[in-house]
Amino acid sequence: ATNHEKLLDPAVWRRFTNQIEVPKPTEDEIPELLKLYLKSVNVEFIEDIKKIKTISEILTGLSPSDIKAICFNGIKRSILKNEDSLSYPTFLYQCYISNGYHNDLDELILFLNAKGVSQINISKTLDISQRQVRNILQRKEL
Repeated sequence: ATNHEKLLDPAVWRRFTNQIEVPKPTEDEIPELLKLYLKSVNVEFIEDIKKIKTISEILTGLSPSDIKAICFNGIKRSILKNEDSLSYPTFLYQCYISNGYHNDLDELILFLNAKGVSQINISKTLDISQRQVRNILQRKEL
């Protein structure tokens, strides 16, 4: 099965009398999806309107299945990091790498910082020193 109709042979569509198109969620619908997909875990940012708005902006344009995958991968990462709850930086990290940008540490640090994550939380999330985070941010400011 696929959610990419262009990958299938056109003949397959003649076999189905009904087709249901699921549109991508709007920025206003994404918080409801997040609550649904993250209901089984403790989430530190779910009631923070500003953080949810930031995440919704990042996830706009993605399909419900893409958002679900990001949520579940965020939960897995949170468990592997022994976090008591899914943190905002961990979830943002998962949003970032879901776009395929996981090889550029400097850009990841800038992304997290631009989304309101403190230097100490960036260092904890990425398992690097605060000095390294500070140096990268200072270097990029120049």
